Amino acid sequence: MSIRLNKINKTALLSALLLEISTGAVQAATIFVDNNTCTLSDAITAANQDTISGGCVSGSGTDVIEIPLNSTIDLNNELPEISDSLTVNCNNSTIQRNSNAANFPIFTNGVVNDLTLNDCIITNGVSPNLNKNLGGGVTGASYGFLTINRSTITGNIGGGVYTYGQQVEINDSMISNNLGHANATSMSAGISIFGGSVNINNSTISGNKTYGDAQGGGIYFYEGYFMGSGSLDLTNTTISNNSTESGGGGIHINSNTKATIDGEVTVRLKSVTLVNNTTQGAGGGIFNDSGDFNVIRNSIISGNPALQANEIFSTNADGFELTDFNLIGLNGDEGIEGFVFDQNSTNAIIQTANLSEVIDTQLTDNGGLTPTHALSPNSVAIDFIPLASCFESTDQTGKARPIDGNADEVADCDVGAFEQFGPDVIFENGFE
Repeated sequence: MSIRLNKINKTALLSALLLEISTGAVQAATIFVDNNTCTLSDAITAANQDTISGGCVSGSGTDVIEIPLNSTIDLNNELPEISDSLTVNCNNSTIQRNSNAANFPIFTNGVVNDLTLNDCIITNGVSPNLNKNLGGGVTGASYGFLTINRSTITGNIGGGVYTYGQQVEINDSMISNNLGHANATSMSAGISIFGGSVNINNSTISGNKTYGDAQGGGIYFYEGYFMGSGSLDLTNTTISNNSTESGGGGIHINSNTKATIDGEVTVRLKSVTLVNNTTQGAGGGIFNDSGDFNVIRNSIISGNPALQANEIFSTNADGFELTDFNLIGLNGDEGIEGFVFDQNSTNAIIQTANLSEVIDTQLTDNGGLTPTHALSPNSVAIDFIPLASCFESTDQTGKARPIDGNADEVADCDVGAFEQFGPDVIFENGFE
């Protein structure tokens, strides 16, 4: 077997080499940061300009920056804007702004290039625009790709992540405990999306707080005037404990009706747990302003206090379609205003008065790469979804769905991001 694999590898390498010679392809460089002669700032400059910078080797094409394992990079000055496609492998290192330094975001992605951040801890960045939450952790320009994998963006001011017209993928990451500016008039403390297409998978957005007129504690999604139609897809993701003084506590959807046909905007929640978010306005869970074609399936939206419409508020009566086994509301109250909630055989209003009877209200490490809300014993969410309507094959922790959660020897799926083990399982790693 090993000889065969060796031959395959050699053949693949030769093919790649011949392709590069024939096409004149540029070989990318790997730039190793040592936090001494080659700093992260120098490494980005070397990658941007394809030249030697400081003690860093020259970049060449789409480069890779390697940061030492479990290190801390304390920034006294703003990093260069990333102007060429780049992958940064942080290797579980922390990149932070020195608290005595001027205000600046940690990573700034330029126009029409791709940025991938892997295994990064990004903290203490500050968006310098005090009127808008434009991303203290990661801020992006337009028309490129932004990918964030297995990373934590926490403790930033002016928002965690801001993207403008980008294609965005966030996987296995945590966007937590970021703050909005005190006087900001727009954008979220967690993730702000201004146009573009965004996919968020197996991630947790929690503890972000927005102030004043800025809308959306966890996520702000805006269909920009010149951006055309966009989309936001959340799968196996937890949105909890976010707060705002205006707009949606968990998610705020804003469609510019002048820019789109019938205010078209597409937000899809698939196996999402959206709980314990708060607003002093309307829509503790979600506020939908004019958008159409928002679909929710196999999700829990519950226990989101608001001045008006605890769970979902919509200005558009056709703004939502709740399909395929959702659990909504608390204590027999659907908590929905602005559209008709179709309580049929696939959707149900939670009758219990205590959210703790549905989920563990504390975010904890239940396996996987991000914290989750486990389901409470005898939760109505356990095995609520029949096998034929189990659309996701895994949960947020990576466990395979379905699992027989109520020991009735029928394996059905649980509602939300977390799939519960049955009562006869002692250890969640599968050992009994």
